[in-house]
Amino acid sequence: MVRLDKKATRLYVLDTNVLIHDPAALYHFDEHDVVIPMTVLEELDKHKNGIREIARTARQISRTLSDLTSQVTFDEIQQGIPIPRISGESGRLHFLCYNDLKPFDALDDSSDNRILAETCRLRDERPDASVILITKDINLRVKAAALKVPVEDYLNDRAFSDSDAMIEGAQVYASAGQDGASLWEALNVEVTVERIGHHTFYQLSGNMPRHWHVGMLVSDSENGAEFEAIVREISPSSARLQLLTNYRHHAGVWGVHAHDSRQNFTLNLLMDPEIDLVTIAGNAGTGKTFTGAHMIVDLVRRGKKVGVTAVGHEVIRNLLANCIEVARLQGVDNFKCLHKGTPKENSPLALHAFNDYKRIHGLFGHSGYNVL
Repeated sequence: MVRLDKKATRLYVLDTNVLIHDPAALYHFDEHDVVIPMTVLEELDKHKNGIREIARTARQISRTLSDLTSQVTFDEIQQGIPIPRISGESGRLHFLCYNDLKPFDALDDSSDNRILAETCRLRDERPDASVILITKDINLRVKAAALKVPVEDYLNDRAFSDSDAMIEGAQVYASAGQDGASLWEALNVEVTVERIGHHTFYQLSGNMPRHWHVGMLVSDSENGAEFEAIVREISPSSARLQLLTNYRHHAGVWGVHAHDSRQNFTLNLLMDPEIDLVTIAGNAGTGKTFTGAHMIVDLVRRGKKVGVTAVGHEVIRNLLANCIEVARLQGVDNFKCLHKGTPKENSPLALHAFNDYKRIHGLFGHSGYNVL
């Protein structure tokens, strides 16, 4: 890596392998501009045909770029397309195309060398900015350093966290108090309480917090909360909140009880018929597998077939093994799981593994398996 004093304006030139490694890479450079050379677009075009993973990724990138360019004019493309961000200033996406690009005399006319030449040309044209090549190719980084081209590896695990792209799902107001009384005073809003069936709603009127959104969870504590609610409707001048069910003690679900507000939020979201997809993230030991196993067993008990997907086979095996143990403890008969992989000697009797996709699909549909 060539070290440099970065200027306030930065242009990050992305190599093809960065986009293949992370199709969402162009969103990960905060307020700075991102540049994609024409050579990269040509390489993506070559990769996109076929059924291999790299082809699927290349098509995904092409769709992303198509979506960004479809709503702008040619002049706006020349000026740079705003890159959507949840908060903060937005950078712009530029496409780099030179009809008279001169290759390096001592280097072959390869894709890597053309990207180097395009980066150098942009650097010379923009002395007001730091032009930095981002690539995961070690050899390209070495060549760039030898040619005094500013270059960095793409370290999305250090430069960007998934949480940076997530809307804050919960807000704790320590002074909210019972029924949120102190919260309403702090927000300076008028409140009307309405009870419909077994549910309690709070209708708020006044200036609403700008960061509130539909589905946001509000409580007065991370642990022993007296007030927990979900935002059902929101506008700049009004909001409607629904009081959550307390699943901490006798009112558990699937045999699971919440130990803190985050777990209670999770159970309320999972039990909410108006929410189709719930994404749960957390450190090891926070109850994700435990809750998931109990939920799957309950679905099977009700006659459902359940599909499980994860980033790796071991993650799935661990969850299914927990499901089998929960089913045994709860007396759920004929609980059988099927997954792709190699059978292991210590696998539970109810967990069967096969490497043949066709056989797996056939067995799951007709042989009494509940979970795949």
